[in-house]
Amino acid sequence: MTDSFFWLTLVITLTGLLWSIYILEYISRVGLLAALSLAEADAQKVSAIPAWAERMKKAHYNAVENLVIFAPLVLIAHSVEVSVVLATQIYFFARLFHFIFYTMGIGLMRTLSFFGGFFAQAYIVVSLLGAL
Repeated sequence: MTDSFFWLTLVITLTGLLWSIYILEYISRVGLLAALSLAEADAQKVSAIPAWAERMKKAHYNAVENLVIFAPLVLIAHSVEVSVVLATQIYFFARLFHFIFYTMGIGLMRTLSFFGGFFAQAYIVVSLLGAL
């Protein structure tokens, strides 16, 4: 496995696991049976989602949306033998920090970490265009 594929695997794994925390919060709030739709959930409990859990859910959605762009770029770079290891490392940590800062409600740091991931993607695009 190449280094860029290793980091892509970490990004995919991270993105695939981000949902688990806000789902556990939901289960603890409404109960396991209600969360599994096996029992009627109390509407008041369902609508009482904490702000941090809502932000976490949005951060996860954002990670999924960006993975759709990032993963193909890494695969294309690998196929044309363009090294993007540093960009994949930066992207992983930028997305991790974005998730943390978004959940904590730290807007400036969230934005900066988002742009870290964006610029990692942009670097890959520029590298690919330079290889054509």
